[in-house]
Amino acid sequence: MDLDENALRGKVVGCRLSIRTVLDRLYRGAQLAGRATVLGALLLTAFRVAFVVRYAGPTTHLTLADVAHAFIMGTRFDLKVAALLSLPLLALGALWPERRWVAAVWTGLCGFAVVFAAMINDGYFGFFHTPIDPMIFGLFEDDTGAVMGSLWAEHRVIAGPAAAAALAALYAWLVVRPIRAFPGRRAQMIVLVLVPVLLAFAARGRLGGFPLNQKDFTVSTEDLLNASVPNGPMALLVATTDRRLVDIGTDRYAGLRERGFRRPSQAAAILGLSPSEAPDAEVAEALFTRSRENPFAAAHPPHVVLVVMESWGADALRYQSAGNDLLGRLKQHLSRGLLFRRFTSSQNGTDGSLEALLVNTPITPLTAGRPGFVHFEQAAVLPFRAAGYRTVFGMGWSAAWRGIARAYKNQGFDEVADVAAVREVVPEAKEGVWGVPDGALFRWALERIRRADASGERLLLVLMTATNHSPFTIPDDYHPGPLDPAVFAGRSMGSPDLVRAQMRTYQYACDALGGFLDGLEEAGLSTKTIVAATGDHNTRDLFEYSGTRDLAWRYRVPFFLAVPPEYLAGSTPDLDRWASHRDIFPTLAGLALSRARVYRSGEDLLAPPTRPPRALACYHTILSDAGVAPTLEGPAACWSGEGELSVQPAGPCSGAVEALVREELAYEALLDWNVRRQAIRDRSESMAAAVAP
Repeated sequence: MDLDENALRGKVVGCRLSIRTVLDRLYRGAQLAGRATVLGALLLTAFRVAFVVRYAGPTTHLTLADVAHAFIMGTRFDLKVAALLSLPLLALGALWPERRWVAAVWTGLCGFAVVFAAMINDGYFGFFHTPIDPMIFGLFEDDTGAVMGSLWAEHRVIAGPAAAAALAALYAWLVVRPIRAFPGRRAQMIVLVLVPVLLAFAARGRLGGFPLNQKDFTVSTEDLLNASVPNGPMALLVATTDRRLVDIGTDRYAGLRERGFRRPSQAAAILGLSPSEAPDAEVAEALFTRSRENPFAAAHPPHVVLVVMESWGADALRYQSAGNDLLGRLKQHLSRGLLFRRFTSSQNGTDGSLEALLVNTPITPLTAGRPGFVHFEQAAVLPFRAAGYRTVFGMGWSAAWRGIARAYKNQGFDEVADVAAVREVVPEAKEGVWGVPDGALFRWALERIRRADASGERLLLVLMTATNHSPFTIPDDYHPGPLDPAVFAGRSMGSPDLVRAQMRTYQYACDALGGFLDGLEEAGLSTKTIVAATGDHNTRDLFEYSGTRDLAWRYRVPFFLAVPPEYLAGSTPDLDRWASHRDIFPTLAGLALSRARVYRSGEDLLAPPTRPPRALACYHTILSDAGVAPTLEGPAACWSGEGELSVQPAGPCSGAVEALVREELAYEALLDWNVRRQAIRDRSESMAAAVAP
């Protein structure tokens, strides 16, 4: 019996020792991960301090508030990177506590990668004046030998990695140095619970909403501070992601062949632009034309504003009434302006529609990758800049999203303003997941137009709103007008709470646009400002579009014009004419410019049509009075006597629709070729310029 008790006592003691050993091992892993995260973040912060000190010049405008904001946000990114790289130490320290070299090797490799990326980012900014971006991959895609030769001649190719290795070794030593004494069990348990939780929080960057990401890079209107926020690893990660978004390839005729053409001249001949055997250069020039003559605009150039409204679908407007007010202050302006009712978006997403509108590209995403460095000659705002306009793109959230801050300046915009610029004018605006509310963006826009007008500057302003987007929140001080979700009974696909939230943000966005138009009138600017507004795509998650009959509304967005009468010159447009996003800039050029060289993206909707009107939605659906092509490969859909659609492969409309399909295939083929030829040509030229002495 005594032997059994002694054996049992030994087992208990052994179990206690085992539990104590497990706790000690887990504590060692948590201690290593915690040390690595804190020291790694401090190391990256030190690089940020050096970055700002090195590149801040006499013309750099730095305020204490902006610098503090940049360093707070930057430190959050530092903690994110350090936490993600330190997570494996939780396991390494616990599994191999006596083999510190295992943890040291991992820590040293991570330290070297982080430090070397920070060094590259610093040098990259010094050369290109931007953090690491997709252009860096030209090192492996173009003349690698020439690039390496330039780097060897002009940069510390050996000293840099050697310094990074030394810092990494110091970092690893500080992380894995022995623990002098273990704390009590209660303290160990607290550390074992807190460290993984804190590491997970640091890796995510915030508790609610989206994880810390690229759109959080913008903290100020000062470019240097915005560039200092992403550390080297984060900048490299974003550049890698952007590069993967699009691969333009090396064959400029790839899109032509996919649509059944061997050469661009064959597609151009179908559209009557050039002979079928014309050389490529002649076809490229034929893609441009002249806007109509407008003597009043030539003598009195107006300000021009294009508002691209988030999720502003046209279908919902059919349910507007006094008891279901979806428009707010916009209602009175729609009644006296021009509202094109048969209008579709160019793509079914925000960035795709913006690229189609501003760069005339069916290839998307495009500008977030390396093609964003190309100065595309067909960029829609270039005719306005050539006519002396100041071209500005404004948005209510971070312009780091999709690389807009970088790419749009290559597409003809003199300025790209985002949430930082808006907050300077409206400091009280609360920032949510998608930046500040639309009302704040419109207040900034009104002030920007006032400032331009006072200085004698003519402004082309493109605005992108965001409030009418999930999570569908409106400002606390906005009180919605009457809304009746019951009007959507039988059509809505969302939950009642989701429908109400969407209706509120839809109304708020429209009301904010109406308030902007009111502000122009009150400021005496409405007689010299043309305002156009459209949706980037239809309203999502409100209605279900599943069958052929829904095609008429699936991609429908409003297109509204508020135009001083003098610029219309007595024209009375057909508001029931089929049209789409591609027709917006030709129409604005016809209103504001006179005989300007413009890209043949579409039709001037205030001039007589040059071909049967049609809407091209998402580069695959054609809608016209003759009929509909749901896809460019499938059968036609004909209108029935009741104004609905039915698929009729051999119906009376099929011949007319097939003719439209041939034209649109040729049109898309030329757009595709025009983008590829410039992007592929520019690829080698851009890297050659980068390494030129």
